[in-house]
Amino acid sequence: KDIYIQLLWSNQTTLGEPLVRELVTAQDPIAAELLTEVPFGPTGSPIAPGVGEMWFLSTYKIHLEPNPAFEVIHIGGSIMVDSIIVDTICIPEPATMLLLGLGAVSLLRRKQA
Repeated sequence: KDIYIQLLWSNQTTLGEPLVRELVTAQDPIAAELLTEVPFGPTGSPIAPGVGEMWFLSTYKIHLEPNPAFEVIHIGGSIMVDSIIVDTICIPEPATMLLLGLGAVSLLRRKQA
């Protein structure tokens, strides 16, 4: 399972940064991989960084294997959050893909016969 998190945030302190991780499905929390981070100001143009003056649009990815029934995502840190978007993509295991392929082949053979 791939989990993509889009977070619009600003720091509350000069060292404030988000901490994004998955808590439940593994023995140790799984830290999210930062994919992109775009800084911008209220007008949409970059401005000098400072407390509450700059917002960041950050995208994270967490990969879980095997595919769990549910997950718990923790977002923390000394930050202010404006919005969060979470998308999950379930990736079938190879055995499932093989069975789907065999089913498709058998359907094609029946139609041709």
